[in-house]
Amino acid sequence: MTIWNDLNIEHHIRNILVEYGTRTQQHHFGHSFLTAYQIAIIFAERHPGEFDAIGKDIGGSGTDDSHSLTQYFASELSRRIRTQRITDIEGRYLSFVCQTSIEYRSPSGETVRASPNDRLSMFRYIQD
Repeated sequence: MTIWNDLNIEHHIRNILVEYGTRTQQHHFGHSFLTAYQIAIIFAERHPGEFDAIGKDIGGSGTDDSHSLTQYFASELSRRIRTQRITDIEGRYLSFVCQTSIEYRSPSGETVRASPNDRLSMFRYIQD
């Protein structure tokens, strides 16, 4: 098996997307997108045992992508969406054009600055 399957990561991510992406009344744009950073931060806060078992940092500026939970989640979700193993989550990119940084703050107060890439992965639950 894989860490993804053993720790039921897809289920946890789907729950995060449903809860946070559908918090407000239905909008004509549909459910909100969450970046891979937001997903990783919420996951780490909610599931500390699984976070420790994965053994990756949240990610961000100065973090090696191979040790980034953010990159791991974005890569795995993207691959599964592309191969249609996941059909109720969609992904998109946010461009970094004209932006110098994006910062996130976890509920514990940790600040995470997104790596200055050309684009930022984001995902949302697709309404039934």
